Amino acid sequence: MIRPVRWKTRYELISRQEVQAIHEASLQVLERTGVEMPLSTARQEQAQDLGLKVDKELRRIYFPPAVVEAAVHQAPRSYALCARNPVNDFILDGDHGYLALDGSGTDVLELETGAVRPSTKADLEAAVRFADALPQIAFLWPAVSARDCAASLRAGGHADPIEQARAGNDRG
Repeated sequence: MIRPVRWKTRYELISRQEVQAIHEASLQVLERTGVEMPLSTARQEQAQDLGLKVDKELRRIYFPPAVVEAAVHQAPRSYALCARNPVNDFILDGDHGYLALDGSGTDVLELETGAVRPSTKADLEAAVRFADALPQIAFLWPAVSARDCAASLRAGGHADPIEQARAGNDRG
């Protein structure tokens, strides 16, 4: 079972006014600059049907503030991140925190020698096994990059260490 951390103290890194200013600036960027999206003709038409402005030549979508605000108000206040085993689902609600293995570090510091070296698949496997043994770890994001593997496999594309750690475990 995943153990969430219930926040006892709320940290306000920026004020509500600053949050509002960021929101308003974001609305301006979405409306004036838009987002480059190489969509099919059918998807462009669907975007237009939703009230978005489409520049087919630039392949750019512009988001009117009213459309963005409506979408934000329709979004749920919380949602579940579902695991293969439902007992390990966890709720993302802003009131609970979850610990994770994360980082994709490209180098590793050898504790015995103090030497810095490129991270390897073996380092990733060790990190996964360590995290898997801790019930406090809610989810896994590769902690290091397996630099001894092909680049296309480094960012979690290589499942061997993860599958080995999952063997016989129902947390995933």
